Amino acid sequence: MLAAHGISATLRSKMVDWMIEVLSSYKMTEETFFRSVYMMDAYLKNCAIRLYVKDLHLLGVTTMFSAAKYEEIHPLKLNIIYDK
Repeated sequence: MLAAHGISATLRSKMVDWMIEVLSSYKMTEETFFRSVYMMDAYLKNCAIRLYVKDLHLLGVTTMFSAAKYEEIHPLKLNIIYDK
């Protein structure tokens, strides 16, 4: 899965740790975390274009936002977790 991209397993695990911190600090459910990691891994597995380290943060934020929309009654606001 990661071999097709410029992302190492260590960076993926750091992203997962960061996702845990963010989602727990906003009191999101475990289901939101698991769904966001599943979505991130599915995207990395099925993405035809090569992704790099700079794309990993955006991918993590996007999957957390999408998972929260699906799982939570009061989902995350994008401007809270992604300040550009």
